[in-house]
Amino acid sequence: GLILTTVLTVFFPPTLVLVAPIVAWSWFPAQESWLPSGLTPAARQAYRRTIRQAEIIKSRADSRIRGKLVDSEE
Repeated sequence: GLILTTVLTVFFPPTLVLVAPIVAWSWFPAQESWLPSGLTPAARQAYRRTIRQAEIIKSRADSRIRGKLVDSEE
């Protein structure tokens, strides 16, 4: 499938218009399930920790008043 799609895209560029929505549609499920399933247990743990911390850091940044120092728990 992938080889055929690559060959068609190289020799017949309008194929890219058909392939791009499929790639965009499957990108987020791939990040949530396929990526972690291919990692080693230690890498999977680090990946999940990074994702959790990214949400915490974003919420702290959104609620922070600009110009004030922030006390870190770390």
